[in-house]
Amino acid sequence: MPEATTKGAAPPTPADLVLTPGPWREQLAALEPCATMDSAIVKYLSPPLRRLGEPAARVVGFALALAASASTLAYLGAHATDVHTPAQFAMGFLGVAVVAAWAAAEAVRLAGTPAGGYEKASTADVEADKADAPPVGEGAAPALRAGAEFAVLMAFIYACDRTDLVAKGPKHTEPKDFWMLWALICVAAVCTLRGCKTPRCLAREQTEEWKGWMQLMFLLYHYFAQGQLYNAIRVYIAAYVWMTGYGNFLYYSKTGNFGAVRVCQTLFRLNFFVVIVCLSLRNEYMLYYIAPMHTLFTLFVWLPPPPPPP
Repeated sequence: MPEATTKGAAPPTPADLVLTPGPWREQLAALEPCATMDSAIVKYLSPPLRRLGEPAARVVGFALALAASASTLAYLGAHATDVHTPAQFAMGFLGVAVVAAWAAAEAVRLAGTPAGGYEKASTADVEADKADAPPVGEGAAPALRAGAEFAVLMAFIYACDRTDLVAKGPKHTEPKDFWMLWALICVAAVCTLRGCKTPRCLAREQTEEWKGWMQLMFLLYHYFAQGQLYNAIRVYIAAYVWMTGYGNFLYYSKTGNFGAVRVCQTLFRLNFFVVIVCLSLRNEYMLYYIAPMHTLFTLFVWLPPPPPPP
């Protein structure tokens, strides 16, 4: 670890600690993985991209990412276990385009990084920068990065579920192992108990905790194929859907915001990932029945009731 800094000296940055010799546990505690990765990328990729300039860096980043992602897509397609549909081709091409666009924007950002890295800005500089609109490339970079990460995750899901790269095996259906794992989870939960910040019945923290427990049971139920718990799981699903409707009802009753924008945002959060998975893996929408159930009950709460009879 680096020596202790004197009073008034700036603390070491993650870039200063990456290659510092010393106990690895102390270094790991002092670093954040994302900050360390970003600082390493800036350290090793920024100098050659600065020499190329921003226009050439954009072309190089786009071409390299396009070649790498297209090669990965072709490799996964060669190992596919079924015939592809037009929707799967469209999702693959869209993922390649997003990854290439993100790489181009990231290359431009690295090409514009100063040689000594960015210095800590003062409060006045930060406020002045907020008043100015960011350039188009920088404004789109976070969204492109999120899209690229999502494309990589979908490629991983496809490789595991629709190719012969990962061997398929039977489910482990031993009830003793199922309940032993559940008991370990309960012990871990007891060791991490904490008070509720809002001490009232069916508070947000309480309902979120219940949803987490039911999601754990859903996963373990399907992973271990415990058919004897079918009726209990149906009750859990009904309770989960009811709590979703209850949360939406409280929001509407407190805020009075019945606008279409908020409803569309909610429906997008409920269905975006499900729709992408259905298109990428050629699954039916009803296979993920919890999403249409939440969608239906969200609309039930949002739609106004019919007028009373005369």
